Amino acid sequence: MHIFATDWTAIAAIAQSVAAVGAVLVFGVAVLQRSDARDSAEAALRAAVAAERSVDVQSASQMEQFRLMTFPPVGCEFSRDGTTAYVRVSNPGDYPAIDVDLSLLQILWADDQELEEYSAQHVDDEHQEEAQAVGETDDGAYGVFDHIVYSSVPPRRSVKAHLGFATEPDSMVVLLQYRDIQGRNYQALIHAYWTSSAGRYTSYVVHEGNRVTEAPRLEMFGGTAPDRADASEDMRRELLDFWEHAFPMGWLKGPMPEIEDRGTWSDI
Repeated sequence: MHIFATDWTAIAAIAQSVAAVGAVLVFGVAVLQRSDARDSAEAALRAAVAAERSVDVQSASQMEQFRLMTFPPVGCEFSRDGTTAYVRVSNPGDYPAIDVDLSLLQILWADDQELEEYSAQHVDDEHQEEAQAVGETDDGAYGVFDHIVYSSVPPRRSVKAHLGFATEPDSMVVLLQYRDIQGRNYQALIHAYWTSSAGRYTSYVVHEGNRVTEAPRLEMFGGTAPDRADASEDMRRELLDFWEHAFPMGWLKGPMPEIEDRGTWSDI
């Protein structure tokens, strides 16, 4: 009986060992399954992120293609006929330019004519003191600004408008702004100057790689210059420094040209 009892004890011990080993194996399998599941989940997450990035890239590419397709390549040309200066705004593209805004600043120099003399000759009596109060820049410059707006410039159309200055400008700074059909605003700061030898205006875009760029709208209506903090260094140097020493064409003698839709239209 003692041997028999001892055998059952040994068997029980072996059974417990086997059970323990089985439990360890079951735990190991569970751990491995959990690890495989985690790896699978992480792989699925990585695939989802990659797919989302691919969609974002494709979407961004499509949006850029649509932007380029609908971009209206608006341009300005300047001319004069011996008494009056003109600007021609053209849109040779296939889509309209919306909310076209031209802020034009004629730059005058005290070396050519003092502000007081210019004011007495060209400014109406009501605004004489205000005009002279604008003063001159440190370099002896002052100016007069004009403002023209068009609700739109249709595709393959142009409009030629006379400028409201008392004299034909030898130098102008022009801020051109317009939107595309999606509401994006484009901007170009243009410097135009009269070349006597060529008998024409030469003009170029001052900032951002000499091209029209997408930029926040600068509200210039009524001759109010934007906050200098919102303007680029080129904008401050080439436009606002002069704008602060300029007065509106509405102060000049004679009838004031219309602001909206000024000029004569033609096909390109």
